[in-house]
Amino acid sequence: MLLLPVLRLLLMLLLLLLLLLLLLLLLLLLLLLLLLLLLLLLLLLLLLYYYYYYYYYYYYYYYYYYYYYYYYYYYYFYYYYCYYYYYYYYYYYYYYYYYFYYYFYYFYYYYYHHTSVLKSDKVFKRKCWHCLRILRWNHPMYTMVHSWQTILISNNKSQIWV
Repeated sequence: MLLLPVLRLLLMLLLLLLLLLLLLLLLLLLLLLLLLLLLLLLLLLLLLYYYYYYYYYYYYYYYYYYYYYYYYYYYYFYYYYCYYYYYYYYYYYYYYYYYFYYYFYYFYYYYYHHTSVLKSDKVFKRKCWHCLRILRWNHPMYTMVHSWQTILISNNKSQIWV
């Protein structure tokens, strides 16, 4: 008779323990579900971020590519402009060079023909014979038409020096 309440108490404790275990299991399951949900959300976020980043990267790459081509074109345009300017400058330089020699010739011609001391000076004529060779009228530089178009076409070195 005394054994019955002890057994009942033991059964009650066992039931309580089982209930506690069940509650713990449920809590663990809930935690697991929450963790799974969190993981899923993280995965979704990662996928979204990856997709967005990927898209942005391609967009940026495309933009960069476009910008690169634009820069390349601009660079070629600039290069072409520079080249054109260089040629323009080059032709201008030659024109100026011819003009300078032409002016040089006139300056020396005027100086030579209007200074009687230098005209009769044999030493000047002997020492500056290379100058007088350049200052001749039949120099190829003076037989050609003095226009920048002609200089552009025939910019040979033989037309500058004798």
